[in-house]
Amino acid sequence: MREHTKETLLTDLLRRVSRSFYLTLNVLPKPVRNQIGLAYLLARASDTIADTELLPADQRLALLDAYGYAVQSQDASAPSMNAFIKKQADDSEAELLRVCHQAIDVLRHSTEEDRVLIREVLDIIISGQKLDLKRFHSSKDSKIVSLDTPDDLNDYTYRVAGSVGAFWTRMCLTHLRGRTGESPEEMERLGIRYGQGLQLVNILRDFQKDLSIGRCYLPRQMWEPTGWRPETPDPHNEAFKELWKDHVHLAIDCLTDGWRYTMALPTSWTRVRLSCSWPILLGIRTISMMTSPPQPNTQPAKVVRADVYEIMLRTMLSAPFPGIWDKLFQRLNEQVEF
Repeated sequence: MREHTKETLLTDLLRRVSRSFYLTLNVLPKPVRNQIGLAYLLARASDTIADTELLPADQRLALLDAYGYAVQSQDASAPSMNAFIKKQADDSEAELLRVCHQAIDVLRHSTEEDRVLIREVLDIIISGQKLDLKRFHSSKDSKIVSLDTPDDLNDYTYRVAGSVGAFWTRMCLTHLRGRTGESPEEMERLGIRYGQGLQLVNILRDFQKDLSIGRCYLPRQMWEPTGWRPETPDPHNEAFKELWKDHVHLAIDCLTDGWRYTMALPTSWTRVRLSCSWPILLGIRTISMMTSPPQPNTQPAKVVRADVYEIMLRTMLSAPFPGIWDKLFQRLNEQVEF
């Protein structure tokens, strides 16, 4: 088994498992890059455990419990992943599970303030992953399970993504100098909304895929009165089309708060502003392709690479000019047509 150093964990392995998000992580300033990268690695390992279909749900829940306990402890051993690793088809994710004990060890040797922040967000994220597993466990019997209420959706998006916005904010305020345009409390609120917006984009993008595996993240309380049913989804149902638009608008509202977040960051935090802007702009660009419910068997909306590079270039060129920077989001938002 290959033993990673702290540096290779947070560079080579991180790049392999984070894919496009590595661009966002890599541009962060050094005082916060390793901490946020480490939190991502640890969360990605728990996400791999939760999402795989290679093991029954009860075994995944037991692994998540043991993994979460090891993350929160200074001396507990990480659970054995051997049976899991042997069935894992993705080499990078198998490697991550194989060396997750080393990532936990890096956490244990971090400063106390960083340990507290990372453990706090991991505890929230893993709680969301466990709740998801328990909620959808019954979907194996060719039955689609749905969230029940808008509060359930809000809670889910907070646990798995919104909490990351709060963590990101606290980590940057702890280690970087500069005064934000909003109070720390307001920055956390906007950061939470930012993360929730990105998760809503994921939910809408993966809607058909989730239905195919028995999951519906749109709340039953909202879709039931429309006559639409997840077991026989009709994308032409007019009432459901309006419900879909409501959730698209919700995602846009959250991303708009995310853009307020980037605008409130100190202008001297150029790298943080860039790393925050890319997911938001790519998110709103993705939303522009999903204003109507997807047809069955359609591929998820995806921003082409040329658009990704264009967005990155525009943000880098606009960074010194606040007026131009602000219009980047407005320009893409205006392209969302219903």
